[in-house]
Formats: sequence, structure tokens, C-alpha cells
Amino acid sequence: MTFMAEGKAYMVLPAKLVIDGFLQSIIPSDDGRYIYAFLFASDDSLFKAMTAGNIPENPTVQHIVYDVKSGRKTVLAELPYLSSPSVQNWLPDGSGLYARLGEGDAAGGYILGLNGNIIKMPEMPAPRKMGNVIKVGGSFVVNSWVAGPSGYEDMKLHIYTADFASVRTFDLPEKTAPFVAPIPNQLAVYVRNDNGKFIGIDLVSGRLSEIQRPTSPTYVEPKFYISHNEKSPMLIGAQDWNSPLSPLSTLEERSKLGLPQSAPGDGFAVVTKEALTGGLLAGDRFVYHLHERGLFLSEIIEVDKALLEEHKNAAERTALLSKAKQVATGMMIYGADYDDQFPSIDDWTTKISPYVKNMEVMDGFVYMLGDKNLADIDDPANTVLGYIDCKDGRAVAYVDGHVKWEPRKTPPLLAEQKHIFGLLR
Repeated sequence: MTFMAEGKAYMVLPAKLVIDGFLQSIIPSDDGRYIYAFLFASDDSLFKAMTAGNIPENPTVQHIVYDVKSGRKTVLAELPYLSSPSVQNWLPDGSGLYARLGEGDAAGGYILGLNGNIIKMPEMPAPRKMGNVIKVGGSFVVNSWVAGPSGYEDMKLHIYTADFASVRTFDLPEKTAPFVAPIPNQLAVYVRNDNGKFIGIDLVSGRLSEIQRPTSPTYVEPKFYISHNEKSPMLIGAQDWNSPLSPLSTLEERSKLGLPQSAPGDGFAVVTKEALTGGLLAGDRFVYHLHERGLFLSEIIEVDKALLEEHKNAAERTALLSKAKQVATGMMIYGADYDDQFPSIDDWTTKISPYVKNMEVMDGFVYMLGDKNLADIDDPANTVLGYIDCKDGRAVAYVDGHVKWEPRKTPPLLAEQKHIFGLLR
């Protein structure tokens, strides 16, 4: 499927199944390199057992990471369902995932590393609450507080080693917002207080200093927009909110606008007709979707518009030749049933309709032969039965049943037209 964006032509390559099975959730990493998937079952045996009333007590589930660049799938962990932590988000540096288990003796926070290591994080003693988890260098950084009458009280910053074996804790200023963020390219983080000021914390010394707000990574607007809901296919298109060909248009909206439903046009393309969920990975190169069973990935590539047009023309030529061939074959079968007599021009569609797959193949076919008998035709292979016209040529069918493509002749130059007109006068 192809579509236009920013004056360029793009193609969505056929979807490739990258994780097979029944997935409960998927989370792409912020940089678009990885996709995390929670595999509930690799086949339908579990669901067949449940349908039969044999509900398994605690089935095994898998935590999987798919590397988009290498195409490699890695099983991070295989755990019983009831003791399997629920992944919340990727760590900002993409080195692993933060997960939580809410009940039981193993309740608490976990880090799922891309190397397969699962590390349980120390829990904050009650009534202390834990904030967000980030990774800076080789350390994990967490903030915490106690909920009090004035909001977040007794704010602290905890710097853990990579294995959470040891921790250093620093006090944070009062009335600090409960979120901590890394300062780019430094072993430091920052928080914001109620006065809107930003406080930097050096992770080595614990020194606090008022700083200018660190420059956030430049946000790059995605080239494309993904639209998906229950009533329409999953679509990808240009970021054009005002165009009637916007991917926001559902099939019902397109019908109201008088636009074709089966061929969306150049504004966007259909990624899949059925998807539970899906989206665009960072970098604008891949689009993913979750089907009834499995995670699918399609690559988006830029294509030369002239080459694309040629492919479209070639596809149109192939379709027209196929239609012309079906009409010619239907005519031959009809003639064989009626002593080699061809139908008249007035009612030929009615006569041969029982001999073709459907009436649509006759759309646009110009019947040329008329009420003739095969015995009266000296050269069936070079006698035109009819044709289907289009912008760059025509699909011509001959009496013997073969078809061929005739390109449209280039119109004569103006000087040639004047010469011809002079001769005709």
C-alpha cells in the first residue's frame, strides 16, 4: 500500500509476524528500537482447555523483547502468571523495563534487564511512597516522599547501584514536585519546586544547586499519523488534519464525502483491516499492530514517485488485460454453444453474462465485432473483438481469444496536426 506525505511517496511493506502467540500487552521503547510483549499463550491449547472447563490454576507466561533492528526475539523471563510482575514502562535509556507486582510475598517493583536479569527493587518503608524510576549511568535513581497535610513531605532522593545492593540517600528541598529527571550528559538529575525553580542534584556528591531548566531532547514531529478504531481499518497517512483524505476519516466519513471506500487514495494507506491495537515506532520507519494472534511489523520505505506511477500503471494494465481475457473467453464459449455465432452489439452483455465470472469484468469493454459468425472471419488472430481503454493505452481482445496491450500513441505535434488538417481540406 502506498500513500503521499510531504510531497513524497511512501510504501508500507507487507506485515511480518515477529512474535507468534496470544499477547496481552505490548510496549515499544521510546527510541523505537525494541518492542516489549507479554505473551499469555504461544498456542490455542490454553484457550481450548478453558473452553472445556479445564481452567489452569497458574499458567506460565513469557516476557519477550523484540529487537527491531536485528530482528531477534529474546525471552526475558518465563514466570507463573500469578507471580509475574506487570510491566509499567521502559526505563528512559532503553536498558530495561520497570514492572510491579501488586500482591503476595513477592509484591513490589522489579527491573527487567535486556540481559534477562530480573532484579527486585527494595521497598520503601511505610508510609513512604516511591516516585518514578530512572537510570543515570550505571545507577538507578528513585525519589520518595511521605504524604502529609501540605502534600509531598520529607522528599528524598535514593541512588542505588546497578544490582540494588547499596544505596545513598539525599534530602530534597521542601515543596518539591514528585518527579525526577536526568540532566543530559551529566551524572546528575533535577527536580522542580513549587516556585517553578529547577534544582540540580549531583549524584556523586549530593550537592544541590539552582539551575536553568535543562534543554529537553528536541521533539521531532512524526511524519505520519496512525488512525485505528473498531469501525475502520488501521490507517497510516500524512499529518494533514484538514484534508478529506486524512487518515482520521473513517469509512463512514469517507462515504459522506463521496470518496471511494475500497481505494483510500494517495492521502493514506490501509495497514491492516483488522487490528486490536497498533502504532508508529519512533523514527517513522516501522508501523506495528497486534492482531488476534501475534505482533506484526511493517516497514515504511520512501519510493520514487515515477517508479511508483509505473508500477501502478503496470498493475492497471495487468487488471485490464485480465478483464479483457475473461470477456474474450466468455465470447468463445458462447460461440461454441451457438454454432460459432457471436452476439449482436445491442445485447452482447446479456448474452455472455452466463459465461463470465461476474458482470463487472465487462465494465468498460467496447465490443467491436457485432453479429458475425466465426466462419466469416478470415484471420481471427488479427481481428479485434473489443477493447478496454485507459489513460495510457488499451487492452485489446481478439477473436481467437488472445489479448495484448496497445500503448496510446503520442499525439502528433502541432505542425503535424496542421499538415494533416491541410491534407484533409
